[in-house]
Amino acid sequence: MRQTFAMLAALLLVAACNDDSTGPTATLTAEQRADVAAAMGEATSSDLDAMSRSGTSASVLFGFGGALDNGVCTPVLGNLVCTATAGTVSGEATLKFRDGSGTPQTAYDASTTASVLIDTDVAAEVSRSGFTLDYHHEGSFTVTGLAGAETTRTWTGTGSTSVTSASFGGTRTYELTTATNFQAVVVATDGADPRWPNSGRVTSNVQLDITGGTHDGEQYTTTVQIDFNGTANVPMLVGGAPFMLDLSTHAVTSGS
Repeated sequence: MRQTFAMLAALLLVAACNDDSTGPTATLTAEQRADVAAAMGEATSSDLDAMSRSGTSASVLFGFGGALDNGVCTPVLGNLVCTATAGTVSGEATLKFRDGSGTPQTAYDASTTASVLIDTDVAAEVSRSGFTLDYHHEGSFTVTGLAGAETTRTWTGTGSTSVTSASFGGTRTYELTTATNFQAVVVATDGADPRWPNSGRVTSNVQLDITGGTHDGEQYTTTVQIDFNGTANVPMLVGGAPFMLDLSTHAVTSGS
């Protein structure tokens, strides 16, 4: 009996590490996890577009994977301020350049600039097959590896996302808030565009609030983890459940 109780306690501890809830159930449902995966896949992919692509297009807001001045930037008080719109996504980024000793530079210099600090502020209204999102996202990144002949750039930083309205299947509605860490995301500087990260990890703590319906007011927290492998198709875990994220299309599918 004691052994059975100990095994049950261990299982409950594992579940608590994956999801938490203030509602009547201990964990997110499979459907709710899939909704979180889709929302976080969308928000994270937009950051990865900036890291992995050159220039801008109708679907890419910023392309800092190539030239740091992509034609939408203006020098302002020693910084580079970039504004852009891609469809229903709009945003601003501020770039601050540093030499090898960390001293601020008034402009980017290919031979002496060692790092750049990039602060982003993005607002988006996204409509995909099966869901819509309205969100605001802020990020603060340090990009290293710029000095001399570049081979890779490494991105580290933090981000926060507030999804003020999320609707899935026309019946499930949520609000989400997230805190995200980008850990040593390494992107090659050579090769065809886009250059998806060779390695690194993104981890997000997510709070999910159900709005409307019979479960209105229930609140859950969970963790989302994405690991990079040099391709567009990367594994994602949501509360321990496996998904796959296509960085190119922003689509998420269940299973590993």
